[in-house]
Amino acid sequence: MSEKLPRWAQRLLEKHPDAERPTPENPVPTWLEEEELRCVPLWYHIREATDDPRFALPYHLIEDIHRQPDLLEETMALRDCLSQIADRIIADGYEHFVFIGCGSAYYTSLFGAFLFPRLTGLTAEGVEAWEFRNYWQPTNRKTMVIAQSATEGSFEVLEAVSLAQNKWRLPVLAITNTLDSPLEALADETVSFPTGQKTGPDICVIPQG
Repeated sequence: MSEKLPRWAQRLLEKHPDAERPTPENPVPTWLEEEELRCVPLWYHIREATDDPRFALPYHLIEDIHRQPDLLEETMALRDCLSQIADRIIADGYEHFVFIGCGSAYYTSLFGAFLFPRLTGLTAEGVEAWEFRNYWQPTNRKTMVIAQSATEGSFEVLEAVSLAQNKWRLPVLAITNTLDSPLEALADETVSFPTGQKTGPDICVIPQG
């Protein structure tokens, strides 16, 4: 798995250079809970929110709902880039696609697996990243993994991607809303579309998934 930390985690560690580091046994040290997470929700850090958190109306979520039309137009502007990727996929003869994700990205993976066969005539499945890592088995069809994560890549997604590449030699296309992420560092190819969400979990990353 990639050794690269998400930017939000690196920033917190740099802010507290002499503090105890999180470990698997103690993932939330006292300083992290009391000095950071009690003041600002964890999702604020993960989403790299640009505005201060709000605890009363008007919430950032309301503003992001109103931003949907503009974000959808920007998503459509990716058509040429996606067409080039689709052309390469067809030329390389891929027949089956495994959409993986964790949390909300898993639900967009299910949607992708539902929609893809109806648009392409090829086969697809949506698998939760942890289940992919522990239970999934390859088919005899030429397969590509499409990994989704808005917030740079949860460890479940990163581990699933590493397994797909190292055990089964499957190529991975990543779809993310975060530039220069651990997921991008692992994947064979990445489509990044920063939505500029102000907080999270946020509706603005779902249509763009």
